[in-house]
Amino acid sequence: MAPRIRTVLGSAERTLLSAPRRRPFSSDAWAADVPSVAGVYGIWDTKRRCLIHIGETSDLHHRFRDLRRAINHTFTKKVRAYLELPKSTSDSDVCGHMSRRFELAFLPVPFGRSEIEEFLVLRYRSTVLNKPAKRLLRGAQYDWVQ
Repeated sequence: MAPRIRTVLGSAERTLLSAPRRRPFSSDAWAADVPSVAGVYGIWDTKRRCLIHIGETSDLHHRFRDLRRAINHTFTKKVRAYLELPKSTSDSDVCGHMSRRFELAFLPVPFGRSEIEEFLVLRYRSTVLNKPAKRLLRGAQYDWVQ
C-alpha cells in the first residue's frame, strides 16, 4: 500500500477519534446540527471505554435520524444482543439505553468513506460489533493494518 494512502487513513482515524462526541437521543435536537453530507461515524461504549461500531453513509444527518429504528440501522439491530436486552424491548427503550451508554462522533468525508470505514473496522476489529468483510481478510490490501 502506498505510504500516502496510509497517511490519509491515519489522519482520518485521528480526526474521528478526536472529534467531539455526543450522546444519542440526549434531547430532541441532539443531531440537529449534523450536516446532510457523506461521512464516517463511530460509536463508543462509555462503560467499556472502547469503539464498538464504525459506519459510513452518504448522509450523516439522515443516518443519525435512522438510529432510532432498528429496522433501518444495523447498529441498532445489534444493540439488543450487545446490551443483553430482551428481544421484546421496544425501540424507544433501546434508545434510552443507547443514550445512557453510548457516544458518537462523525467525520464528513466527501470521497473515500468506504475505504476509511474498511480500514477502521479492521483496525478496531477486536471491539467493534461490525466485522470485516471476508474479502478484506483474504486480500492483501490492508494486510499492514494492526
